[in-house]
Amino acid sequence: MPIRPIHEVMPDMQTPAAELPWRKRHPVISRTLLYGLGLGLAALLIVLFMDRQDDDERTRIAALQEELDGLNLVLLADPTGDAVLAKLDERFSGSDLPLITRGRALRWRAMAWRRKVGTATDGAARADATEQAEAALEACAALELPPAERSALALEWVEARLERRDVEGARRVWPEADDLPDVPSALLFTLLRAQALRLEEQTPAGVELVRSTLMGLEGPLDTEQKAYVGGRSWTAAEVAVQMANFMTLVGEAAEARPVWNRLRAAAGGDFDVQAAAARGLAESGARADALQAWRAAKAIHADLAAAEARSDPVLEALERESQQR
Repeated sequence: MPIRPIHEVMPDMQTPAAELPWRKRHPVISRTLLYGLGLGLAALLIVLFMDRQDDDERTRIAALQEELDGLNLVLLADPTGDAVLAKLDERFSGSDLPLITRGRALRWRAMAWRRKVGTATDGAARADATEQAEAALEACAALELPPAERSALALEWVEARLERRDVEGARRVWPEADDLPDVPSALLFTLLRAQALRLEEQTPAGVELVRSTLMGLEGPLDTEQKAYVGGRSWTAAEVAVQMANFMTLVGEAAEARPVWNRLRAAAGGDFDVQAAAARGLAESGARADALQAWRAAKAIHADLAAAEARSDPVLEALERESQQR
């Protein structure tokens, strides 16, 4: 076998420096760039992995929240609260739950026991259910929850004690008005204060509190900002309707009419508020205003208005009257 010339076996030794690849002419710089590129890719992969984990956690939390929201239907089907407690024991008793989910599950546990307080047939059962409800609320209070969740807990605690006609106990867990983080929470607290005044046989003062609050609302009612209280999300518009209903039920009709009209003006294109105002105005004896509100509701959503009229005698009567005019 012939011997090959050395320049063919090791051509780099005979190749001029200018003709060498850039990587070989600048080995230190090329290695630095390659290492940097490798580190950059590794960092990118870590970020993508962490984002994926965050997405998975958000998906998990959303799924757990949907399960909690579904407990409203469970409680409707089983008013004793037993089915809700069984579901909570099965799905929401672990220590690995996200903090907010754990707090809301404890508040749901309290709501189930509050239902058992109302359905108890003897004093011992009522006392046990009360103790269980208070224990769940105290366990929730022990968590390091964010402000919105703590204010919701306080509102539910107040409501739980007012249900038992324990006004003094409710005042002991009264939230500070300045600590309430949003308009729906502030309106719910106003309604609870009015209910406390009613229990103390100061109904006119409670009605005036609600009236002055609603008449003082500025601008259109916000339908985006929500407070998760009592196992559901409340907007300012929804709470305002409940407050006006309170006035219609316990106040004078003449006091309720301007409040309903104020809500109508603030509601804009909110079908639920317009329909509720139509009902409230009709029940307050303001027939002409009720018809105007009902026509506004129909203009917003005719199909939904037709469905509401079929299931609500007051709205059904308004619908018949509106067709006759």
